[in-house]
Amino acid sequence: MGKTSSIKGVLFDLDGTLVDTEALILASFRYATKTVLGRDIPDEELRAKIGQPLTVQMWDWADGNQEVHD
Repeated sequence: MGKTSSIKGVLFDLDGTLVDTEALILASFRYATKTVLGRDIPDEELRAKIGQPLTVQMWDWADGNQEVHD
């Protein structure tokens, strides 16, 4: 019998590094900002936030509104 692998799993970070996921990221941003903030934010502004932590993105777009942050 052959050797068994010690690898138990593989984790992928789908933030655009390994797979082109920009369209999916933008669609997610559009949905979140429209649903949570009631705002339509231009793709250029959304695109500028790609790679930042989600809490930072939403906090910036909420304009400091603590109710949205909590």
